[in-house]
Amino acid sequence: MKVMVTGSKELIRDINTHLVLETIINQSSISRAATAKMLGLTKATVSAIVQDLINRKLVIEIGSDDTSLGRKPILLSLNKKAGFVISIDLGVDTISALISDLAGENCGLKQIKTPKSPSGIVNEIIKLIESMKLPANTPYGLVGITLGIHGVTINNRVSFAPYYNLSGINLAEGLGQHFGVPIYLENEANLSVIGEKTFQYDYSNIANISIHSGIGLGIIINGQLYTGYNGRAGEFGHTIVEIDGRSCPCGNSGCLEQYVSERVLLKEYAGLKGLEAVDFNYYRE
Repeated sequence: MKVMVTGSKELIRDINTHLVLETIINQSSISRAATAKMLGLTKATVSAIVQDLINRKLVIEIGSDDTSLGRKPILLSLNKKAGFVISIDLGVDTISALISDLAGENCGLKQIKTPKSPSGIVNEIIKLIESMKLPANTPYGLVGITLGIHGVTINNRVSFAPYYNLSGINLAEGLGQHFGVPIYLENEANLSVIGEKTFQYDYSNIANISIHSGIGLGIIINGQLYTGYNGRAGEFGHTIVEIDGRSCPCGNSGCLEQYVSERVLLKEYAGLKGLEAVDFNYYRE
């Protein structure tokens, strides 16, 4: 018995549309002809897809390419003002919220103290976001939220956070229900290395060390984020460097971040100054 596959033309067009849009985003600016050549698609197919993306306000024409021969091709670019995104850094002491357009530009930042009780943390993040000046009159509005966690994540949930107890709190689900957009929850060091590759160094292999209340390691191998077993590949700060050393919330003793993290260095500095505590706002003589 033959099984009729329906919607195949629509599926292929959908796949090609995603490829064209991804190419335009990754190349920053590119012509229709160059896009067709790069993807191995016909110029007619690419032109039809591009027109659809322009009609949907996802792509804009930004001028002509500087060529010496023939007709100057029109360059295409992502419409960075089609919507906006929000990135949250859920730190031990501070929650930071960053709003940007779809190109990671025109940023706005606001910070609050991390609440001592984790039970109301979703509501605090919601209030923080809603207290910010959100871009108006964009075709798609808020399209997604990224939440960076100083701990281990798996399947969009927190599995371990050494300096605050987030067990049983489904951050992604709570924010997703309120804002109605995709929520991407990931270790902050992993997000950091993705940011380095996206906006700074487009290398195939990167190891990016992030030093804060702990020490994280974001790893990209062959162009892909490497998270290891249960998301624990980047737990560099929990490498034991001192046998029977200082105790760590992870359950071990002598972990690296108990000696060189921001939190530890500030604590030691306060001790040398005879102060109860200091932070990075402390006046330096």
